[in-house]
Amino acid sequence: MGLFSRKQPTASGTGRAPERALDSLEPLQAGQATFRARELGVGRRGKKLIPAVEVVTRDATGHFRADELGSFLGGRLGIIETLSGSPSTLFIATGAHAGTGSPAGDALAHAAKDEAGLLMPAGEEVRRLALFSTADQQRIASWLALFPRP
Repeated sequence: MGLFSRKQPTASGTGRAPERALDSLEPLQAGQATFRARELGVGRRGKKLIPAVEVVTRDATGHFRADELGSFLGGRLGIIETLSGSPSTLFIATGAHAGTGSPAGDALAHAAKDEAGLLMPAGEEVRRLALFSTADQQRIASWLALFPRP
């Protein structure tokens, strides 16, 4: 590597590549779901690797972009969807962003407006697989903060 070449990214203070740092993160249990750090391929050929979060429940598994999940938890996005090619199509939304009378709104009808639901389309309806309290959401955000930065 030359003096003016870009250095390979490393996880802060470890000297290791970010993907290895992701592998070392312990899974997080929140609500009725388990969150695991993953690195997944995106793009036309799936060659661009990005930090992602695998969310596992008893009924489904889905992969979300880590940056989108962080934006959702920070209040910058109201609804997020799993990556293309995810094992299951899932959404995470709050009651405040699910339209009243919509299938998602019906699935979150008994949730507080600040609670987030993990939702799965089921025909003409939407099933709620998990519900995350504000405390759960804060724990998930703290766990996401451990991901290496690009």
